[in-house]
Formats: sequence, structure tokens, C-alpha cells
Amino acid sequence: MECSLGLALEVSFDTKPESEWYGIENSLEKIRDSGIERIEFAISPATTEKEIYLKLDRCLAQDLKVNLHPYTDGKYAPGSFELKEGNLALKQNRYFLELAHRISKIQKEKVTVVFHPASNSGMEGLPWEKEERDFFKKRSNEFFRWVDAYVKDKEFDVLVVSEFSLPSYLENGFFRIGDTYEEIVETVEGTNVGICWDTGHTYISHLHNGESLLPPDYFLKKVKYMHLHDYYHGKDHHPILYDNVPIRDYLFLLKKAGFSGGITFEPNTCGMRLAVYSSGSNPETIVKRCVEKFSKLLEET
Repeated sequence: MECSLGLALEVSFDTKPESEWYGIENSLEKIRDSGIERIEFAISPATTEKEIYLKLDRCLAQDLKVNLHPYTDGKYAPGSFELKEGNLALKQNRYFLELAHRISKIQKEKVTVVFHPASNSGMEGLPWEKEERDFFKKRSNEFFRWVDAYVKDKEFDVLVVSEFSLPSYLENGFFRIGDTYEEIVETVEGTNVGICWDTGHTYISHLHNGESLLPPDYFLKKVKYMHLHDYYHGKDHHPILYDNVPIRDYLFLLKKAGFSGGITFEPNTCGMRLAVYSSGSNPETIVKRCVEKFSKLLEET
């Protein structure tokens, strides 16, 4: 199975004191030497182009390519998308796509853009704040149909995927679209947009939604990208060191489905800091252990 390995980071990953990478010299060089080929940067409407291009230059200097993972809420999010000029969700996500295309041209390799489907988060005061799940399901598909058409029309060299959502089982009244296999596939119906299989999210959907631990074929056929992380002490976004998420089985299914694409490790700061503290090591060692474990599991499929 051909795949490129990435690591998810915030744009401020080495400037925030609470980050596991803060104060580590030559962090991107060490990440590259751990076996990583791409950095997936989490961005938001507050992220400046200057921040992004500075990180892009640093990545390219280490022969690391870049992908983008936009985080939006409220009026900027897919749940607020309408195909009307002046719509802020349209404007913001059009900008993200244009930025991704510019980066693709600079790095001479396609950028993957990982979008979340709609949710009802941050909708207070907006006309659709009281709408139910079906409304936001429809909005999600309308958003991805527009994304697909816009990318085709502009001939952008980007890969767009819709991420399997984290089930909102703890938040009363709050929901995210795409937290089951069937629903995430429905978000991209009628498009060429792929699915980002988030292993921690699907595992939690199994625990709390009763979804099958192993996904169906119709889902696997749509997968074009993967977020890879483990589940530990009731939380996801841990390094793949705990053997709770059945990663070997997931890789076997991907291989069987003919997958070829990007696989990005997505531990968050809490998950990484715990792994660093409990092992008495450092973040680059944790990343290297994840790469080695991934390679071993892939060989066993």
C-alpha cells in the first residue's frame, strides 16, 4: 500500500509554551528525521497568511510538504453555508481552497484539505440556530457539492476530504454531522470529494453510537485520507502506542480496498505530553515510535 506519512500540528506548535514542541530546537528537522513526510497544519479564520507562509518556508527547507485542516465555527462554518454572495462561510472556505491551491503550486505537490461537515456549534443568533439535524445534513452536502464544483471550475490542484466526525455524546443538544459511516458518506453524495477516516472518531462512534468496529465497504471505497490516533483513558488523539484502536485491522481493510494516499498521525497536545511524560522521552522519539509501529503493523497486514 502506497502512502505518505504526516503529522498534524497547530501553526503555533513551537511558539506556545504549553505545546510539547515548545523550546525544542530544529523541531521540523527532527520530525522529518523521525520518518514524517508531510505536516498537516490546523488553521482557522484567525490564522494569518504570514503565519502560514512562514511555516511553509520552514517545512520546505526540511523537504516536508504541507496539508491544511481548517477549523471553523458559527458564521464561518459549513453549517452556515449558503450559495449567496456575502455569505461568510462561502467567503472563508473559498479562501481556504485558494490558499491550498497556492501552496500546491509553491510546493509542487497537491495539498489535501480536510474539512469538517456541519454542526450546530456556535449558531446562537443566526437564522438557523434552532434547526434540527436534517437541516445541517442537507447543508453539509450542499457545502461539499459547492466545494467540488469550485475546485473543478478553478482547476485547483487540491484534494478535498470530509472528516468522520467525533460523536457528540457528552454535549446535550449539540451534534456534529458525519459521526456514522452512513452519514459521513451522505455528506459527499454526488461529488468526487473523499472521506477522511479518523480512527479515533470511528472508535468512539463504535463505543457510543453502536457503529460497527470495522467499517462497511461503501465507506472504505470513499476513503482518500486518514487521521491516525489511539484511544486511551477515555480520550482519543493519543499516539498509536496503546493498542486500543484496532489499527492493524484498519490498515488491512485500507490495503484490501486499494487505498493510496496520505495517513496523518493526529495526537493532540495532551496526548503527546502524556506519552512524553510517561516514557521519560521527548516528542520526536514518540513520533519515531509511532512511525516504527505503523510500519510494523502495515507489514503484518
